[in-house]
Amino acid sequence: MPMPDKREVQKGHASHPTAPMQISAPADLAQLLNISPDALMIIDQAGTIVIVNEQMEALFGYPRAELLGQSLEMLLPQRFREIHTVHRQHYFAVPRTRPMGASLQLFGRRKDGTEFPVDISLKPVLLNEALHVLGAIRDVTQQRLAERKRHQQLQQFRLQAELIRHAHDAILVRDPINRVLSWNRGAEKLYGWTEQEVLGRITHSLLKVCYPISLSTLDTVLEHEGQWEGELVHTCRDGNEVIVESRQVLVRDEAGQPLAILEINRDISERRRKAQAEQTAYTETSGQLAFLQEVLDALPSSVYLVYGSDARLILANRVASRVWGAHWEVDQPMQEFLADNGIEIVDGQGRPLAPSKLATLQAIQLGEAVAQYQETIRRPDGSNLPVLVNAVLRNL
Repeated sequence: MPMPDKREVQKGHASHPTAPMQISAPADLAQLLNISPDALMIIDQAGTIVIVNEQMEALFGYPRAELLGQSLEMLLPQRFREIHTVHRQHYFAVPRTRPMGASLQLFGRRKDGTEFPVDISLKPVLLNEALHVLGAIRDVTQQRLAERKRHQQLQQFRLQAELIRHAHDAILVRDPINRVLSWNRGAEKLYGWTEQEVLGRITHSLLKVCYPISLSTLDTVLEHEGQWEGELVHTCRDGNEVIVESRQVLVRDEAGQPLAILEINRDISERRRKAQAEQTAYTETSGQLAFLQEVLDALPSSVYLVYGSDARLILANRVASRVWGAHWEVDQPMQEFLADNGIEIVDGQGRPLAPSKLATLQAIQLGEAVAQYQETIRRPDGSNLPVLVNAVLRNL
């Protein structure tokens, strides 16, 4: 049962003088002490244990007979026993009441040698006119474990908060009624307001949020599913609108009640603008190609448009399919088309032409037009069709 040092005793005695409580020593005093849920013992000035209750026996693992008449230092780890004897002597010199929770790191030692943290309160008492001390001892193992867990959680929270603060995405935390609780640097950079300026403000009013669904529907999804993902449109401090990819997670307390909403917003405005531009260009190009297809289909000659060093097809008219005797797929390289369909290009003597000698590939590789180039197409059905090829380069 560790005691405070002399300086602590003198200071405590000066500010909190306590007269010893006078009690008699009835034979059933130990039975009376059994009422307490804490382990209790009474020691004399020599540190000898004179009375213990049942909780004391259970806590330290000693039967009553092995405790009575022994020095209380037997209940301390060996490393504390010598200094504790000095503390005990100082305490009896200036006795005072010391309540539980005195912020002292105290330890007990059980009969089996295991050590455990304890909290101890002390009360000077007069027993048969002699000064004794009543000590109440409480095992605080679970309390210390809980404190350690809380400390670890706090450290983890601080680390997470620091990581969140430096994240590039806009990360904010709001309470169940949408008031801002935290606002990281990414949010400051994206929206233009500092954290101090937005704390406590309602997010959908501050950012003039445009939702793909109603706010009440979004809240219902969060309530039932715990999260929501989608695109939102926010208005920044300077009036500019940004499109964000938003992920929102509902955080609940231990009782399952909504505690906060974690919202992570990533600016995808530039990505959306590029996608829109590409879609617009594609739509315009598709319209132009459709018109060009109609024009080419009206021509009596075989016409096809290709691009790239391997002559990939853009479009071909109906006559081209009849000339080749096969359908050429869009974006298929010319040589692959010929090989897949068993088509050969031969010269006047029926000898296969090397790819570099084909009029279309020559024009692409040499970067110049080829006019009235005679080739013979040996089609899939085995028939031969002599043709004159004109290949013209155009920038589209």
